[in-house]
Amino acid sequence: MPDNRPILRTILGEKKIVLLNRVTALAEMPEETFRGIVMAEAKSQADPITSLALRHPDLRVRWLKAIKAHITELDRQFAQRKDDPATNEWRRRANTVRGSLLNRKYEAEAANPRNRHIGETPEQRERRLDESAAERRRRGEIGELAIQRLREAHPDEFDAYLAEEYHKAGIELPSPLARRIASRLDPQQ
Repeated sequence: MPDNRPILRTILGEKKIVLLNRVTALAEMPEETFRGIVMAEAKSQADPITSLALRHPDLRVRWLKAIKAHITELDRQFAQRKDDPATNEWRRRANTVRGSLLNRKYEAEAANPRNRHIGETPEQRERRLDESAAERRRRGEIGELAIQRLREAHPDEFDAYLAEEYHKAGIELPSPLARRIASRLDPQQ
């Protein structure tokens, strides 16, 4: 089998290969070892390649899960030591680490395409929600127009379906609708 490593090094570059190898190594680690590396990175004790590798899309979910586990563990320790004045120095250091973990948590969440709005300002959020509301209103108006056209094209079937749905819901037909249906059934009224 031919050795393709020199070709890959030329195409990808040495740094990219090192990064991808680190991503693979991190992905294959046992959970506790991985969590230890996540904590070391949060304390700025990891090398730059490991920091980059943790942010790789293939590791992002695992990275976020480990960060959340560390935050939960720190919160548990804070609760256990809340009344112990001898832990003031520990509390100061733990708060620093917790802040670092929170920053990484926000970073990991913002990198998730489903959370694309996390970093927006209140003004951007308000504008986006206004646009969304306007779009929903417009879709509702279009739906109403389609219903109106259907009703005009097939009035008997539409009224029959409407009456059936009212009956299924256990709601009495509104008087105008009941009269309209009755007049179609008995045009002499």
